[in-house]
Amino acid sequence: MTEPSDCHYVVFGASGGIGSATCRRLVARGAKVLLAGRNESALHALRDEIGGTVSVVDAIDFDALEACLD
Repeated sequence: MTEPSDCHYVVFGASGGIGSATCRRLVARGAKVLLAGRNESALHALRDEIGGTVSVVDAIDFDALEACLD
């Protein structure tokens, strides 16, 4: 099985709840994480806490999703 530290992850909804908990868990295991969501201030606060890269994006905007992953 692949270890999280060997992978890059994109977590949508990272600005709160299950999404931010998932990011914390992945980073704790050494993963590289792109924190994606709509709440810019919450994403930056999480980034300041755990690291990672922030992308402010609405997951129902397909053009924005494409740009986020480029």
